[in-house]
Amino acid sequence: MHSDVQEVWVKLNPDAVAVSRITEKSEKPNSLNEKVGRRPLPVVSWGWLITLAAFTLHFFTYGTLFSFGAMFVPLRDTFNSSETSVGWVGSISQGLGGLLSPFAGLMFEFIGFRFTTFIGISLCAGSLVLSSFVTSIPYMFVTFGLLFGTGTALVFNTSVNAVAAYFQGRSAAASGIALCGMTVGTLTLNSFLGVLIINFGWRNMLRILAGALVITCFPSCLAFKEPSHDILAATKEMEADEDDLSKGRDVWKYVRIFMTVDMLLLFSAVTIYSIACAFHYINLISFMYSIGINESSGCLVVTILGAADGLGRLLSSVVGDRLPCSRLYTLVVACVVGAIPTFCLVFIETFGLMVVYAIILGISRGVIFTMQYPVALETFGVRRGVEALTNVILAMGLGTLLGSSVGGMSFDRTGSYETSFYICGGQLSFAATLVLILIYYRKVKERRGETRYVHQTINTNPYLKRSVLYTYVSVV
Repeated sequence: MHSDVQEVWVKLNPDAVAVSRITEKSEKPNSLNEKVGRRPLPVVSWGWLITLAAFTLHFFTYGTLFSFGAMFVPLRDTFNSSETSVGWVGSISQGLGGLLSPFAGLMFEFIGFRFTTFIGISLCAGSLVLSSFVTSIPYMFVTFGLLFGTGTALVFNTSVNAVAAYFQGRSAAASGIALCGMTVGTLTLNSFLGVLIINFGWRNMLRILAGALVITCFPSCLAFKEPSHDILAATKEMEADEDDLSKGRDVWKYVRIFMTVDMLLLFSAVTIYSIACAFHYINLISFMYSIGINESSGCLVVTILGAADGLGRLLSSVVGDRLPCSRLYTLVVACVVGAIPTFCLVFIETFGLMVVYAIILGISRGVIFTMQYPVALETFGVRRGVEALTNVILAMGLGTLLGSSVGGMSFDRTGSYETSFYICGGQLSFAATLVLILIYYRKVKERRGETRYVHQTINTNPYLKRSVLYTYVSVV
């Protein structure tokens, strides 16, 4: 009689059984809690050391990419090229940083985090040196676009996954701090590169930047090592009841997760809002020139935009792991907030209004590009984190690559960026709509009993203040 009642209860409460199994596994005599308890400092401190190292790598790699606007006008004038062709140089490198993420994921799985980042930094430094000797823009498609983009892909994908591997479900704070390296790098390098170009020319600027990158980033690569076997084993035990789409070290695991409805919706949203945000990296300074804002004021606006972006990332780091609801809602709000001032760019003609625009859009952009990674982990689980993060980075790279044509083609054909503003604002609005559809789809699956949005306590790192993960768990 007792066994019959128990069987009925199990059928009616499958998610509770899954969570209880997770709890039982975490309480085994040889669990990670006990092993880490004997040596807490290396586990916790090394994760933060990797976060600091990732901050440094992002400072120089993406700080350089996002400061491409400082090189835009000198390159255009030196080679007498069109806005579109020069824009493609920066766009290819930014796009490949995401498009090559599956390759980067497979690479660090085979040779490890440390060697992958070493190779990436070597490619970036070599790219800058080679680009300083080019005689025409098409050569820069290869020297800067291809080589720097490939190096950035190896560095970025590896660092994001390394931080996620150490902090697992509680990665919003660490990811936000690491990604702030992009913002601080943009703020610092945008003005610094401008000074170097004025005093030494853009060719010598690239050589100086290559030397600085080697001196600071090579030592940072030493910090990247794989988590201990105990951490990885505990993660697998925690999610043993999840539907597994990521078995084996092969490229097909990325395809399998991509073909799910959840990833198709998230991938589309990330691609679309990345297209919209590419305008600000490539064409914003050129737009300000077109409305009569001088070079120094334009650089100040970009600096304010970067500072606001950093503020958005810090806010995400503070509250990202403490939200009472799904993190997907943060993407919806941030996209809508970013779309409003983008539409208003049509009417902006003064420096003051550009500052207001930069503050609002910067905060929105910072939240979007920080929370998209915790959103991926929340939606697909820690065990499939590599595949989920890789697809998100791939979507971001694809959007950035396509985004170069939005501003450049509009200006080359019409002599103004007005059409670009409507397109970019519409894309941010459409991305918010896709995320809302994803939220609705998850709720429908939950009502059907296909997934449960459950509260799980993660025991892999008891030294964090709050070790809780909200995630969707399959129960079919």
